[in-house]
Amino acid sequence: MIAGAFYDEDFYKNTYKNLFHTKNQAQKEAKNLANFYLSIAHGSRGFSSAIIAARYIAALINNEPLGIEKRFVEQIHPARFLIRKLKKAKL
Repeated sequence: MIAGAFYDEDFYKNTYKNLFHTKNQAQKEAKNLANFYLSIAHGSRGFSSAIIAARYIAALINNEPLGIEKRFVEQIHPARFLIRKLKKAKL
């Protein structure tokens, strides 16, 4: 499942290009594209995950508490594949 605010790829690549070497240092807040959210790739459990994703995105839009744990947010974030590549210094 992929759900959340869509990210600005150029910002991620420029800002976090040294993520491999600065893993334990404070990082800048990520920049997202305005008013663009994703809720895709729900798979066979789509009836339940789509509801969770919809509530999560509604909370993002309204600046409310997210209702899910931080570790789950990291697992469903749209930029997680790009972040993984940056951590391995493959970009």
